[in-house]
Amino acid sequence: MLDTNNCYDIVKKLAQEKRQLFDIKTGDVSLSKLRSIYKKEGIRIDQTHLKIRNLRAAYFNDTNGCSVLLNKKLPKPAKIFSLTHELKHHYLDKQKLGEGIFCSLSYGNEPLIEKTAEVFAAEFIWPQDEFLSVANNFGIKIGCLPEEIISFKRSITLPISYKFLQKRLEFFNFISKGQYKNVKFQKLERDLYGIPFYLRKFNH
Repeated sequence: MLDTNNCYDIVKKLAQEKRQLFDIKTGDVSLSKLRSIYKKEGIRIDQTHLKIRNLRAAYFNDTNGCSVLLNKKLPKPAKIFSLTHELKHHYLDKQKLGEGIFCSLSYGNEPLIEKTAEVFAAEFIWPQDEFLSVANNFGIKIGCLPEEIISFKRSITLPISYKFLQKRLEFFNFISKGQYKNVKFQKLERDLYGIPFYLRKFNH
C-alpha cells in the first residue's frame, strides 16, 4: 500500500504533466481556461445554487457522462480551486467513485481521496517549487504573522484565496496546522489597507 507522501508525489507529478499537456504557466489558470480543459476532457459543468451547507462541488461519472456540479455562490478563487480539484477525481478516481463524490468546504478530516485532490489542485495552480521560491524571495519565515501573510498575498496576482495560502504555508511548515484558523483575513486586510477600490460605493 502506498503511503501518504507517495500518494502526494503521484498527484503532484500528474498535475505537472497536465500543466504541460495544456500548456499551463503559473497565472494562466482561470475560469475560462478551466472551461476549455473541461470541454476537451468531455466534462460538463453545471453551476447552481446548492442548498447543501458547505458543499462546493460534486463530481459524477454515470450513464449521463462525466459532469461537475459547482456551487454558483462560491467566489472566483474558490470556483477555480474547486474545478481544478475535481479534475483529479476525473483523472484518478472516476472508476472507484460509483455514483459520485461530494466535496465540501471542510478541510479538517478529509479522506485521502480528498487530500490528494487538494494537493493536485494546489500543484496545478501554483507548483510547490515556484511557491517556495516566491515565498523565500518575499521573505516569508517560519512563524510568520497574519499581517505578513496578508502583505504576501497582496503581492501575488494569482487567483487564490487566503485559505489556499494558509494551506500552502501549513504544508511547508511556515505555520502550524490550524494556527490561524480563527483569523478573519479579509476583514483584517480591510482594517489594515481599507476597502478595495472595486468594492467602494460612490455617490453620484
